[in-house]
Amino acid sequence: MLVSGSWVGWLMDDLNKMLPGRFTISDFGNMPKNEAVEMALNYSEIEQVPITHETARIMADITEGNPFYISSLFQSEYPDKDFSTQKGILEVLDFETMDKRGGVRGTWMEYIHSATDRINDANGKRIILYICQNKERKVTRDEIRNALDLPMTDQELEKRLKAFVKADIIEQGTSYFSYHAVQDNIFDKVFRGVYQEEIDGFTPEKIKDEYRVLYKKLQGEYNKYKGEFSEYVIMNHLKHRAYKQNDFYLSMINNAPDDFRFVEYSTLWSYTASPAHKKDIQVDVFAKAPKGGYSLIGEVKNRKAKFSLKEAKVFWENALEVKKLENIDKALIFVFSAAGFCRMPHYI
Repeated sequence: MLVSGSWVGWLMDDLNKMLPGRFTISDFGNMPKNEAVEMALNYSEIEQVPITHETARIMADITEGNPFYISSLFQSEYPDKDFSTQKGILEVLDFETMDKRGGVRGTWMEYIHSATDRINDANGKRIILYICQNKERKVTRDEIRNALDLPMTDQELEKRLKAFVKADIIEQGTSYFSYHAVQDNIFDKVFRGVYQEEIDGFTPEKIKDEYRVLYKKLQGEYNKYKGEFSEYVIMNHLKHRAYKQNDFYLSMINNAPDDFRFVEYSTLWSYTASPAHKKDIQVDVFAKAPKGGYSLIGEVKNRKAKFSLKEAKVFWENALEVKKLENIDKALIFVFSAAGFCRMPHYI
């Protein structure tokens, strides 16, 4: 028998009481990022909701690879869904976690109500909120009781905490009497959006701002890795292929000297000047050629914006400095820009 979802906690509790020692519990966890991205792209095709590879990766990060969240976003009742933009993803996230019609919000509220009803716990919301507010660390049973001034015995508090663990609302820590919040930023925002205003006057609108901050952070990380991957691809071709197929690779570049040829480079890496150097100098690609050949000094931009005149001037100065520091006689200074270039004078 295969059963999934947070109701498993209650089911296994009952089964273990009736048939102790008969079951092995395995936690599949969330999907790895590549599978979460693939799932988002497949849902996009099935549900006919626009998405890009970039926003699919960000969706995978925001949902932390949780298949329920990904499917809920695509099957949301929010009208005219469009996941090809930041605005489109955040609007549906806000709806699913903050609106009463949201499927994610409704499902989590079922679990929470089931847990609190089952143990008839008036302080349950405060306990969960306290653990969520300290989600970066484990909290002990004694800390919870003292911080919230709870009028109950250790046994009574432990009973409530175990009930929340079984409902997947919190998780057991490394010791028997420590607990921590589930590593789930969406549940955290659902719970706070519903209850925190009631408890301490928190404004749910702040949760929407948190989503925007998280989106920008993930987008920045995605752009960083996208740029680093482009650098890797270029260096890999320079190291293993370009010198073997000169004519083919020369056809991909413009304005190279007539006598330029790709060679087997003695060193090839992203260059950063020694800390002893007074200027902070870094170039994305530096390939040092044997004597008589052209060394390569390159800048790589894999982004939507075009390469600007200001960036060209800064890179040109850095490239000349690298040429001087490394005693390079001949160098081909190049720029790879996926989005192209702004108009600029030829002498730059």
